[in-house]
Amino acid sequence: MEGRDSTRPVFWLVFMLWVLVGCEPAVQAPGVVSTDSAGTLLVEVESLASVQAPAASTEVVFKTSEGGIELFRVTAARILGDGRVAVGNAGTQEVLLLSPSGSVMRTIGGVGAGPGEFRTITTLHRSRDGGFNVYDARLGRLSSFGAEGDLMATEPLNPPNGWTDLRPLSVGPDGEVLAIYGSLRRFPADGVQRDSTPLLAYSGPGTVPDTLSRWATAEKLFSLEEDGWSATDVGFGRSLASFGTNQFAVLGDTERLDVFVLNTSARLVMRIRGGAPAVATTEAEGEQWRLDRVARVRSDLPADLEANIRRRLSEAPFRESYPAFDALAIDVVGRVWIGATAEYGEMERRWVVFGSDGAPLATLQLPTKAEILDATETHLLLSSRDELDVEAVSLLDVRWPR
Repeated sequence: MEGRDSTRPVFWLVFMLWVLVGCEPAVQAPGVVSTDSAGTLLVEVESLASVQAPAASTEVVFKTSEGGIELFRVTAARILGDGRVAVGNAGTQEVLLLSPSGSVMRTIGGVGAGPGEFRTITTLHRSRDGGFNVYDARLGRLSSFGAEGDLMATEPLNPPNGWTDLRPLSVGPDGEVLAIYGSLRRFPADGVQRDSTPLLAYSGPGTVPDTLSRWATAEKLFSLEEDGWSATDVGFGRSLASFGTNQFAVLGDTERLDVFVLNTSARLVMRIRGGAPAVATTEAEGEQWRLDRVARVRSDLPADLEANIRRRLSEAPFRESYPAFDALAIDVVGRVWIGATAEYGEMERRWVVFGSDGAPLATLQLPTKAEILDATETHLLLSSRDELDVEAVSLLDVRWPR
């Protein structure tokens, strides 16, 4: 699961040495201490819950479901420089180019392997010419589109091992890429385990990547069934949270609050870490988690398969405590968004936004089930599903505290 070893000074042990020695005070805030070491900012917090910052607010600019736009399996979306939005609709393998008010300006792509077509829209990133890049994991290629949605170039970008998918986190202005593996297809021995993914640095499309570090991925129960190996989610399990833009990538293991920010040159620019006692889960929460998972099993599956999946989910284990945090994002100017753990059944999640100087900038309440697709200095792009499971993308205007 690795490419060739990196010989550059970004090797992970060097990262740690930069962080742990030679630090000078930089920023102070209640419950937060930031220090700087050779250009790497270390932000120490007592806990995410203890961070105090003024509240930001949001106002909906548009929501696709209210505009009559039907979406199916949105995998990526970005706010372009002129306020338009590019949405990767993987159900139809198309990119929808939306106006700043949310109307469809152009539909790009379709199912296929030809120029400008897609098999699996995996990620989407802005490009410096006002356009965007689309990575297709099935075809192993990065397609570049201009500001008007015209195809400009298609380049190969493959993982070191062909049996897994690649997920680019950031695509830099000169084609440099930071990526992790997406869907892992290796099944280890029986029991609850976490697989792992390398963090890969490509100097450009078509190049052999350097392996910078290795990260634990989602916690699952692996078991050998009559029909083969299975992997079942673990309730409140630990996972790898990650996000990226065309300038930065951010990663963190949800086992603890320890978040790493890298630029597209693979240099560690910020680390945010803190501690807090684990919040315990209850038997009732675990049982409800199981019931909710069983309720989402498709009813059009073959009867034996459906019954087997329902049985595994109804018996799935769950952790005795919640993860340290739930989600990550980073915006175009390097502000880090950390989503606090929402206890089961809560409707909103508290997000804490740290500025690029390490200081807490704001807190924000967002729906628990909403996923951040993109963030700029002024806007936020979310995906969500309503009670009827209708999928939507919403563009929000963010009102930052003064």
